[in-house]
Amino acid sequence: MLPRTARTALLVFCFVFGAIGVATSPVAALICWCLLGLVVGVCGWLGADALHTTMRSGWARSDLRCGAVAAGAAVTICLTIEGLVAVLGVAAAAAVVVGVVVTGAYWRIRLASAARRAPARTIRRSASAPAPRPPAASMSTAELCAAWRRSYVELQKADEAAARHDVVARRQEYLDELEHRNRDGFARWLASGARAGGDPQRYLTAGG
Repeated sequence: MLPRTARTALLVFCFVFGAIGVATSPVAALICWCLLGLVVGVCGWLGADALHTTMRSGWARSDLRCGAVAAGAAVTICLTIEGLVAVLGVAAAAAVVVGVVVTGAYWRIRLASAARRAPARTIRRSASAPAPRPPAASMSTAELCAAWRRSYVELQKADEAAARHDVVARRQEYLDELEHRNRDGFARWLASGARAGGDPQRYLTAGG
């Protein structure tokens, strides 16, 4: 759908030149435009089922309304073109109509392309967002030891200072929780020459 300002400008444009078209057209031409609108409206009414399945616009709510919109649009377009021809001449009117059609098609293609890209961007953002990590206090001792070993690898891969700071903070949290659960086992692990990527689990179990 066109932006609100563009739709408003188009409606004003059609109203002004449509009024000129009504004023300058002979009665026979007005009757022809109305008959054409009637034919288009009937076709829109008959094809409303197909419109319901292919269009997402909220205005397509009933078969009769589809037909009425199609008829009104057909008559408005004919009268607007008639007004353009009366004011600008045939060549200039044709140029204006082509410009309006091209501009509308451009916006339609641009918006459709943006709508197709939006889900992909959402998926990429979701995939790149880090999964929420459980607090250390809610993890078992085995999970804490495994998280400690994984965090060492993550620390080696972290390129940015913020990422490294985050990993270091989590590693400190793991150490604090392990010491809180088993101070003696934690001390034995440190006395054994604890390594940054080592596994302290066997020191934290009974008899370790």
